[in-house]
Amino acid sequence: MSNDTFTSLRINLAEQSSKYSVGLKPASALLSQQLATWFSQEDFLMQAAIPFGGTAGSSTWTDNALALQESILNGTYSIRLEVRSASEMKGALGAYSSTGTTNEATIYLNGDWLETASNDSVSRVLLEELGHDFDHRLNSGLDSQGDEGQLFASMVGDRVLSAEEQAAIASENDSGVLKIDEQDVAVEFATVNINNANLNFSTPVPKVGTGTAQGNIVLYTGVYTGVTGVTGVTGVDAIVTTANVAPNITITDPDYSGTATTDQGNLTGFFSPRLQGTTAANGTGATFNIQFIEAGSYKNNTNTGTPITLQNVKLNSYDIDARQYQTFRGFNVASLISTGGQIEYATDSSGVTKFTSTSDANLTGDVTTTQNGRVQITYDEVSRINLNVGSNNYGLQSGIAYYFLEFGQGQPWTPTTLSVPKLDLDGSTVGNNYQTTFTEKGSAVSVANSNISVTDPDNTNIASATITLTNAQASDLLAAGTLPTGITASSYNATTGTITLSGSATLANYQTAIRAVTFNNTSNNPSTTARTVNVVVNDGGFVSNTATTTINVTPVNDPPVIDLDGSTAGNDYQTTFTEKGSAVSVANSNISVTDPDNTNIALATITLTNAQASDLLAAGTLPPGITASSYNATTGTITLTGSATLANYQTAI
Repeated sequence: MSNDTFTSLRINLAEQSSKYSVGLKPASALLSQQLATWFSQEDFLMQAAIPFGGTAGSSTWTDNALALQESILNGTYSIRLEVRSASEMKGALGAYSSTGTTNEATIYLNGDWLETASNDSVSRVLLEELGHDFDHRLNSGLDSQGDEGQLFASMVGDRVLSAEEQAAIASENDSGVLKIDEQDVAVEFATVNINNANLNFSTPVPKVGTGTAQGNIVLYTGVYTGVTGVTGVTGVDAIVTTANVAPNITITDPDYSGTATTDQGNLTGFFSPRLQGTTAANGTGATFNIQFIEAGSYKNNTNTGTPITLQNVKLNSYDIDARQYQTFRGFNVASLISTGGQIEYATDSSGVTKFTSTSDANLTGDVTTTQNGRVQITYDEVSRINLNVGSNNYGLQSGIAYYFLEFGQGQPWTPTTLSVPKLDLDGSTVGNNYQTTFTEKGSAVSVANSNISVTDPDNTNIASATITLTNAQASDLLAAGTLPTGITASSYNATTGTITLSGSATLANYQTAIRAVTFNNTSNNPSTTARTVNVVVNDGGFVSNTATTTINVTPVNDPPVIDLDGSTAGNDYQTTFTEKGSAVSVANSNISVTDPDNTNIALATITLTNAQASDLLAAGTLPPGITASSYNATTGTITLTGSATLANYQTAI
C-alpha cells in the first residue's frame, strides 16, 4: 500500500506504484474546486436534499448536512480510495462501499481504466462515488432512492437533466457486490466499461404493458454478450421505458420488425418504434428512455437493474424522412450527409439536438443504404439514451411514422462528421473551468482567463455564446466591454443572470469576446458567496460543453461615517458653552454613525485639539458594553471602547 493525500482525499493505493498518484492529482484538484463551489451555495441545504433526500427534513439530516458542508469547506473531509484491477471491479470504473474491507468508507477505482482516463473522466467518476458517501453520511446509513451519486455528479457538473432522465435516475438500483481480497463487499456502482459495442434489440420481454402506453416498460435481454475479462458480468440488457406519449399519438408498435417496401433493411436487432398520429399531433411524438443494465440484474419488483455505462457507442438513425424528427443529447459527434441530404439540425439551450427531415418525400428501399435520411450519433460514454421521436406532418404518410435505430457501425457510408465545439476558460489548469477573485470596490474581473480556448474540429466560426451568472447577489452585474467586429452583446438580464453574445465570428474572436465579459458588484457590502458563471458557445448547430467560472469575492472593511449634526450640511456640529453654565455635549441629538459593512463600532476617540486652562472632557452615563477612559489633559483626549451597536455609540458620543 502507498498513502498520498490529494486536496481532502486520502489515497490508499492497492499497488506499490506511484503512477496512480500522478494521474489522480490534477483530477482531484478539479474535483476540489467543483466541491467548494457546490457546497458554498446559499441554498445548500435545499440543493443537497435533491440527491440525498432520504431523511431530509429531520434535524439529524440537517445537522449531518451542515457538518459535511463545514468539513468540505475547511478541508477536513477525507475518504479512503483504492485502485483495483478491472476484473476485481467487474469492469466498473468506480464503486463505493460504506465499509470496504477495512470497516471504513472506501471508493474503488478501476486501475486499467485509470491509466488512460482523462482528468475530466476521473473527476466525473469520483464525483459520483463521493455522492454515495455524502448520501451515506447525511442519511445515517440509509441509501436514498435511485442513483443519488449520478444525480449529484450531474448537479455539480451543471448538466441540465430532463424530467424523464431525473425519473430514470430516481428509479435506478445502483447496488452490487464486488469480491475484494476474498471478501464480498457490497458497493454502489458508477459505470461499466464496454468499448465499441454492437447492440442487439431482438429479444423484448414486456414487463409493464407492452411498450405502447406511457409508463410501459420492456426489458431487452442479451443486448450485448461480448463482455470478456470482466468477472461476474456476462453481458448487457436494456430497459426501455415509454416515458411520454403526446395527445393524438398512438404507438402502433413499440418495436416494429417488418421489412415492407418502405422499410427494407429493418433488422430484428434494430429498435424500431412506429407511431400514428392525426394532424393535430404535428410537432409532437413519443419519448423512450433506454437504460443499460448488467445482464440478469433486472428486478421485477422494482423494474430496475444494476446500471452500466457503455463507452464508444455509435447509434444510427435511418429513414428520417417526410418531416419526421428525432432528438439526442450528450453525444460527442454527429454524422450526416451535408450535400444532397434532407436533414437539418438545431440545438437548444439545454443541449438537446433536434434532427429534422426537410423533405415531404417518403424514402423507399433499404433504410440502411438511403444515406440522405441517416444520422449517426457517437457517444464517448452513455448509460441511458433519452430518445424523442415525432413528426411535423403526420399527413404525409397517412399518419404513420417509422423510426429505425441501429447501435453499431452500421452500413458503410461517406458522411460529414460534425463535432461539438469545446470551450476551456483557463488553459493553464486541469479541466475547462476558471477561478478568479473580485475585490470589493476593485476593478471588474473577466469571466475567462487570457488563455481561454474555443475549438471546433469542423467549424471556423461560432454563432453565439451565452454567459449566465447562476447565483446572482444584490448589486451583481455582468457587462460586455469592447467586442470584436461582428459580435454584439445583449443587455444583462438581471432576472436570468444572462448576457448573450451573437453574430458569426471566428473562434479567436469569440475567445476575445468572452474575455471582454466582466463581473462587477457596486455594493459597499457585497455578499461573499462565491459566484458561479456558466459559459457555453454555439456553432450554429451544436452547443458546447458548459465551462464554469468561480468568482470568489473579497470584502473590504469600509470606514464608518460620523455626522455630529444631522440638521446641517456636512458632518460637523457647532454649539455654545456659557461660563458657569451647564456642560454641553460634543454632538447634536440627531448625531448619526453609519457603517456599510458593520453593525457594531469598536471604539470612538474624542479630542479637544486646542484645550485652554480649566477645559475638561467627561463622559456621562454610557450604554451597556461601552466604557470611557479618563480625560487625558496632555493630549486632550477621551476614548470610548467596547463593541456596541451604531445606535449605542451615537448615544455614548
